[in-house]
Amino acid sequence: MDTRPSDSTRVCVRGCTRARRHLAACQHKDDPGPLTCDGCLPRPADHGDLCWGCHRRLELMLYDAPTVVDWLVTQLAAGGTQGLRQDWQRPGGEDGSPAPVKLDVLVLTDTIAASLAGWVDSLVERTSLVGPALRRVSPWDVTAETRTSAGFLFTHLTAVENQPFVAPMWDELARLTSEAHALAPWRPPVKRLGEVPCPECAAATLVIYGGDDHISCQRCHAAIPAARYDLWVKIIAEDASR
Repeated sequence: MDTRPSDSTRVCVRGCTRARRHLAACQHKDDPGPLTCDGCLPRPADHGDLCWGCHRRLELMLYDAPTVVDWLVTQLAAGGTQGLRQDWQRPGGEDGSPAPVKLDVLVLTDTIAASLAGWVDSLVERTSLVGPALRRVSPWDVTAETRTSAGFLFTHLTAVENQPFVAPMWDELARLTSEAHALAPWRPPVKRLGEVPCPECAAATLVIYGGDDHISCQRCHAAIPAARYDLWVKIIAEDASR
């Protein structure tokens, strides 16, 4: 039996709050200095147990996971990014010995694939869904395995977002994605949006990552639709002209 609050009262399970919006009991909204509350009113959970921003980030992480793993696989050879051979051997010395492999990248690709497969199992155990067949014929099938798992979770995202494990799943995928980018950066340079404050946390840390159709906050990780950002900039301009 689902004992969680109704949709009208559910709040984001990740603890997201609204900037400059406060609970009635907030005692620090007008305090000066470090005690000032930037906003403690919870964001509503309008996608299962997640707010829109967390929903959008999870959607993107699942969509990008196969591409991220495929990119990592191309970085496995310590000496370059040439195509990989199915037998784990790479051209090395004149004696035909394999070139060294970046073990940290290898471990991370397996970790991402295993993580997604684990969340698929968790979803299947808690629902009537039939999970996909995950069988890795060779170590190089890690991208195919990731694509299968991520695709299943993406397809059933509504069910995922109504499960009690959605918050730890979100956090784990965010951590693994960050580790992957640290090992083998793939994002194009970000475009910073100057001093425009984030509509959620009020910090001037808004950016647009190459290829994204929304604005991201590097402080609170909010994902802000372009239309909402345009309206927000207009409101700021109108307030400044008064």
